[in-house]
Amino acid sequence: MIDIMSAGFGAVESLRKANLGLVIHGHRAGHAAITRDKTHGISMLVLAKLARAVGVDQLHVGTAGVGKMDGRVSDVQRIQQAITVKTLGNSSIYLSQDWGTMKPVLPIASGGLQPGQMGTLLDRMGQNICAQFGGGCHGHPQGTTAGAKAIRQAVDAKLAGVPLDEYAKGKGHGELAAAIQKWGTQMKKGGGE
Repeated sequence: MIDIMSAGFGAVESLRKANLGLVIHGHRAGHAAITRDKTHGISMLVLAKLARAVGVDQLHVGTAGVGKMDGRVSDVQRIQQAITVKTLGNSSIYLSQDWGTMKPVLPIASGGLQPGQMGTLLDRMGQNICAQFGGGCHGHPQGTTAGAKAIRQAVDAKLAGVPLDEYAKGKGHGELAAAIQKWGTQMKKGGGE
């Protein structure tokens, strides 16, 4: 993992060129200092494209309004699209881009996630993401293993099209039920469009 904001794009590119056989996980800690003010700075979309250009394999893109990493849903989706597709046409958001043979980047959703948010996260970001959990896994009342099971059960409920509360009542889903009891199924306030 490398913090692209503090290490700089040159350091990330040097890691890529060193060809160490490692996945380069791009973290964006500190980006808000230059991306959050609407009157100056640089867009996170631009930073994400630069991170792709210098060779990260994965990049934190936000949680699309469900975790603690604030960001408008549409902004997170645009960033996700820009780092995963080969081409984009001109629009009011993007200039035309063609990444040629440059590989896509895996979007990482991380920060304040818990099992009860998985349905909304998958609705907003799709299945081609990596969702990272800290306290929403390790803070489970029955421990880390139960937390991991609760997350998987939440994903399974979404993929099966079964409401989370209903799925949690099923046989073998006690971990999800305990997670819902602790954290609920609602996303945090804010984070919308």
